[in-house]
Amino acid sequence: SGWAVTTDHPLAVATSWFGLFGISHIGFVEHAAEAVRRNIAFASMGAHSLMAWGAVVLVALHVGAALKHQFLNRDGVLAHMVPVFKHVDGPTAGEPATSTKWAERLAGLGLIVALAVAGAIAARPAPLAEGPAKAPVAASAPQDADVVAGTAQAWNIDKAQSKIEFSGTHSGAPFTGTFGQWDAKVWFDPADLAGSKAVVTISTASGKTGDATKDGSLGGAEWFDPSTYPTARFEADKFTALGGNRFEARGTLRIKNMTVPVVLPFTFDEASGVATVEGKVELDRTAFDLGMASDAAGSWVSKAIEVTIKVRAQRAS
Repeated sequence: SGWAVTTDHPLAVATSWFGLFGISHIGFVEHAAEAVRRNIAFASMGAHSLMAWGAVVLVALHVGAALKHQFLNRDGVLAHMVPVFKHVDGPTAGEPATSTKWAERLAGLGLIVALAVAGAIAARPAPLAEGPAKAPVAASAPQDADVVAGTAQAWNIDKAQSKIEFSGTHSGAPFTGTFGQWDAKVWFDPADLAGSKAVVTISTASGKTGDATKDGSLGGAEWFDPSTYPTARFEADKFTALGGNRFEARGTLRIKNMTVPVVLPFTFDEASGVATVEGKVELDRTAFDLGMASDAAGSWVSKAIEVTIKVRAQRAS
């Protein structure tokens, strides 16, 4: 049931064995019609949850019964189960009748089946979210290699000392990831903000969290979809001084085929021709059509994704 949950909706995530290694989806479910996949996944989710609790109840009852026999009935049942326990003095009960044992087994199985059916019925899928309107990619849109330079001071980025991170929560637990491959062209001068400009191109396939399930999901069609949209692009050409070493860059961020206005506050410090830049911005993943079919409401993955940049650069000659 857990395997079926991750095949498509409602989670649309990669399947991994406890985060250790990836597992292929269930073939006949993965290739079924979308409505069928969605219904199977939601029913499996409900069944999976209630069966887990049913198993917890059965284990608790089983342990309690064994302790009762050992310390109240004093019939030595626990000694047959745990070698370190010895028989205690007292009456020895005979083995239960075969019919009684089968009745107990069937009762436990019946509980699990009943919970599975109840969970499957209760977890009926909600209507699919339509998500944001997808803007068509203009034929005249500049390619990632077509960058018009700014007139301010140019900078060479030290990739080894720089990074782009993203963070959020999944099922209430925080996660952090980084983009391993990206390129930035920057022209910036606090005395020439009008001529300042920055263009950052990021390989969407390079986004990694270190978790097999999350990383496998990021490459899916519902998330970054690198096979169709291999790069994301941030371009800023309006810079404002906020006082001291604080500045603000205004521009646009394109992920997939969604382009959204973005304001990035950052700090700029320079010493001996070496600059250190740090900035942070919070993005709404739903504005970029990320996870909209399976988790538009942010029930699993937070809508708010924080992006942090830390850059070290040298003045270009």
